[in-house]
Amino acid sequence: MCAVTGYDVFLLDISQDAVDRGMSTLRKNLDRQVAKQTLTQQIADDAYPRIGQRLSVHSNSINL
Repeated sequence: MCAVTGYDVFLLDISQDAVDRGMSTLRKNLDRQVAKQTLTQQIADDAYPRIGQRLSVHSNSINL
């Protein structure tokens, strides 16, 4: 995941519910990597806020 390496990224989907489900899945994936010791907790915690959420490709605002 690019957010793990320090890049700001965006999750784009058609509804807020879909975005919320996607963010939940991403959090679970990060947590699983921590449990497997392929990531540290600090790296996972730093990566998650780098994932912005959008409902439109034309949006100039970032909803966190």
